[in-house]
Amino acid sequence: MADVDVFAIDEVIDLYRIDPAEFVEARAALVKELRAAKRADEAKAVVKLRKPTAAAWALDQVAAEQPELIEAALAAGEALQAATTETLEGDRSNLRAATEAEQRASAAVLDAAAGHAALTVDHREKAAASLRAAIGDEAVRAELLAGVLAADHEPPAMGFTAAAAAAELDEAPSKKAPAKKAPAKTVGRKPSAKAQLAAVPDEERPARAKRKIRRVGTPSSAKRQPVDEVDARRRAKEVERLQAEEAERRRAEAERAKERKRQQAALDAAAKAEETAATRRTEADAAIAEAEQAEAAAAAGPPE
Repeated sequence: MADVDVFAIDEVIDLYRIDPAEFVEARAALVKELRAAKRADEAKAVVKLRKPTAAAWALDQVAAEQPELIEAALAAGEALQAATTETLEGDRSNLRAATEAEQRASAAVLDAAAGHAALTVDHREKAAASLRAAIGDEAVRAELLAGVLAADHEPPAMGFTAAAAAAELDEAPSKKAPAKKAPAKTVGRKPSAKAQLAAVPDEERPARAKRKIRRVGTPSSAKRQPVDEVDARRRAKEVERLQAEEAERRRAEAERAKERKRQQAALDAAAKAEETAATRRTEADAAIAEAEQAEAAAAAGPPE
């Protein structure tokens, strides 16, 4: 079978604009049409297309109708990643602004997506995860920008988990001054978080006219520079450490909650046992009193 850019087929784009409930039937009809037109290779490619999830489909509609929201969220996500890297290197000056900007941009996309479909909390979380995954994954980014995202995706461990970890570092007081850095190289270096934040589209700017949907394989952004492996490993270890500490904190809290529950159960059991014992003592006292009365009556003899 010849290589086919399935998303270059105009009818395929339409599949991702209809209600997902109609996707399978529409896909079968398109395959039938392509086979009838003797476009066998395209038909074989189309039959493999996946029905989009609810979260992915909602994002696709935003990409088609409000692409500026998607691009703003991607730009804000890149700025947050840059601020995270800078924070782990000792410069926390841009983390708060980058975090807030990313949250606003993501919320704008999710709110727009909710206008196309009734999204549950789980759907919103999956849509947010896919949006963040597109920051570092070129294939996911291309599908999202083209409005043909079908699956839900998870962001990489060194993505927004690292941002959360860096935020914790930002909250903690610094115990020592950061080491002096060598002069920054300008050739091949990514823009700073501050520069990337300045490039994030302003929410008050008028929305741009809808652009033609790009096909997968032709994303608008250039390839990113590779991350230094040593630095990435260092940051990954720091994130793993913070994640391990958080997991231990949650485990300890769960143990404490379990112990509190056990102690409460013991107290409840003791209280119930005391109540039962008190009831039995009362019954015993009543029985003794009745027996004493009966004995006194017997000793007095029959009435005259």
